[in-house]
Amino acid sequence: MSVVTGTVITENFALTPLPTGNISGQITESGTGTPLTATIAVENTPVTATAHGNFSLALPAGSYTLTVTAWGHRVAHAAAVPVSVGTTTTRNFSLSPAPTILLVDSGAWYNAGEIAFYQRALDALDLPYHTRRIADIAADVPVSTTLAAYSAVLWSAPFDSPGFVSAGDALTDYLTGGGNLLLSGQDVAFFDGGGSAFFYAPYLHDMLKADFLRETDPQTVTATADNIFSGLTFAISGGDGANNQQTPDVLALPDPDFAAPALVYPDGGNAGQTVGHCLPYRAVVLPFGVEGIATATDRAAVISRTLAYFQSPRQAVGLEVLPRTETRVGNFGEIVTHTVRLFNTAETGLTDTLTLLLGSHQWETHLLSDTVSLAPCQTAWVSFTVTVPADAVRDASDTVALTVQSGRFPTLTTQITRTTKSPAPLLLVDDDRWYDFEGAFTQSLTAAGYQFDVWHVQGQHGEAQGTPPLAILQHYPQIVWFTGYDWFDPLTQAEEETLQKYLDGGGRLAFSGQEYLWNLPDHQPDDFARNYFGVDSHSDYLTSTMVSAVTGNPIGDGLGRYPLDFPPGYQNWTDSITLTAHADASFMGSRGYPIAATNFGTVTGTWHTAFFAFGPELIAEPDRTDLLRHTVGWLSWL
Repeated sequence: MSVVTGTVITENFALTPLPTGNISGQITESGTGTPLTATIAVENTPVTATAHGNFSLALPAGSYTLTVTAWGHRVAHAAAVPVSVGTTTTRNFSLSPAPTILLVDSGAWYNAGEIAFYQRALDALDLPYHTRRIADIAADVPVSTTLAAYSAVLWSAPFDSPGFVSAGDALTDYLTGGGNLLLSGQDVAFFDGGGSAFFYAPYLHDMLKADFLRETDPQTVTATADNIFSGLTFAISGGDGANNQQTPDVLALPDPDFAAPALVYPDGGNAGQTVGHCLPYRAVVLPFGVEGIATATDRAAVISRTLAYFQSPRQAVGLEVLPRTETRVGNFGEIVTHTVRLFNTAETGLTDTLTLLLGSHQWETHLLSDTVSLAPCQTAWVSFTVTVPADAVRDASDTVALTVQSGRFPTLTTQITRTTKSPAPLLLVDDDRWYDFEGAFTQSLTAAGYQFDVWHVQGQHGEAQGTPPLAILQHYPQIVWFTGYDWFDPLTQAEEETLQKYLDGGGRLAFSGQEYLWNLPDHQPDDFARNYFGVDSHSDYLTSTMVSAVTGNPIGDGLGRYPLDFPPGYQNWTDSITLTAHADASFMGSRGYPIAATNFGTVTGTWHTAFFAFGPELIAEPDRTDLLRHTVGWLSWL
């Protein structure tokens, strides 16, 4: 054929159709047999057809692969389907129900979308889906009515969060209506859960039971025991993933009744949680991006198990009794009340009547009620009392077991223990913040051979107990109170007033904290610091990295020269102090000024104090044990 410039040449072709055969069959839903409307595609051909229960395709002779797609059902495939001229091959398809899935690509508006990793995983799982790209946050953010059309929403937020694009209310409405949500992104908790000082979205805490705890490095993630991801361990960097994880978050779990950790980092930090127990919705929150998971197999496994969790039946049987163990201290002759929380963790079924039974015990013990009726997801508190014998010795104890048995399921029983004890000779008050040093003090006091009880002001080891009241302090002849790195509120005026009353009654107190004096009014010693700790003035500019014991002082005598080891981020704001005439230096700092002191009552001579303008936790073992042995010895003398 010749083509001439500037002219149009028309050539017609007459194609002879190849002889054909047929593929026909039915498309139904598995389990019900209901005919389905579906799309049938013949791979490597342009042939597609829409079937309404029955289908028939005319195809030239050959071997074909068919793909059948029906919304809300798993994709079905048939390979090597033969077609012969003039004959009909029958292939029926039974499609399993599947969730209706919406993928939300929240990275599109800043050109960092990673939704393709989700799409490939769903394709590998034979699950159909719709995709919503948020290219314009003013127009593309899905509203609650859009989300409500789907039984599962998978939200990808590579470097932003739903709150950041003002989708928090839409997600709240969607979940309240019974939706299911997978929310994944390395900055979601940071932005929406309290990590940013400039932004917060309450849906994360209120609906997904998650808060921001801290950031971490991309690392290996492991499933916790007995959860939807059990058996999985995977990296969130490297491999064929997106390699975009920079600062994944660690989650805090504020309400364990409704959510549970499902994945952990190597240090035990919460790397993902399931949400939905006793709630009308379910969710999985991942503080890293699914796209960062190193292998396609693991990405598909995480998404598959999440969707299976969304469709799984509600818990039918369960019983929780908390706390599992607890120790309460009572004064001599005092009646101590133990409270126990019962939780019928079944989400379905009838009311269960629980029976309570106390085990053997030595001290007088009374159970206030021996039966409790709870509907599914209902809680109740029960109590029993224990009387501490008036003639008990210090640090004596009695432990009793409490067994709780289900009436509906008699083999379902839970046993907890409660210990009641008389006061130890010493109370350790854990009042640190941000850095946890309780272990350093308990290790040293134990090594020194001392019996002690622990009071948690801030709650880093369970529920915060707040400031110990005077009645509690008066149970103990000696107190060791440490504030660690707390520069925010190491010792309040009310706490000073309580300690003053304790000391005026003959108490003995060791107190440590590098920021206590700086936090006083006008950053100067007040009457309590001056009269009881013996501090006349201080400077937080003359800091120390080494402390040296003072010979002849009841604490310092026989001790040595110790370097202070500051953990990363623990800034050195140790104080140099000058002392009142009645106080004595127990340690000198690097600048030649006192950094710790001893003092005692000037009227009755009964109270004793040991004050440290640095944290003893910064001294290495076994030197810290020697320091605390001398300190408690000073509190005990005379």
